[in-house]
Amino acid sequence: MKRIILLVILVFLSVIPLSGTDCQGLDAWNRYFNDEYFDGRLPHNVEICSRNTDDNKLAVTTLEDHFIITFNTQYRIGGGLEHLILLHEDCHILTWAEKAEHGRDWKNCMKRLDKIGAFNRLLIESFQ
Repeated sequence: MKRIILLVILVFLSVIPLSGTDCQGLDAWNRYFNDEYFDGRLPHNVEICSRNTDDNKLAVTTLEDHFIITFNTQYRIGGGLEHLILLHEDCHILTWAEKAEHGRDWKNCMKRLDKIGAFNRLLIESFQ
């Protein structure tokens, strides 16, 4: 029951457009993803923010004294796309020590998410 209530809250928050530095909804989703798909292995102090950046990436993950996932405000994303990008960035955090940006470990992380149904839930099941 607790998970159902959390999922309802997260769905409500997902329809709020990402703008400025309002990423509270994504913080909640990231905590849910960490519990649901990463077995709590991601750091619990990941900061999620948005700002205008000069690169062409939708989001980027950096490491200072903690991980920061920054969504680029040049792009207007919504409708669940930010959740897919968040999972992508979470795999970067999990495989941070890997030298290649999208190397074997990162790809295995993404394949594991696919295998356990994370993308199915976001891309297919959420429309039923």
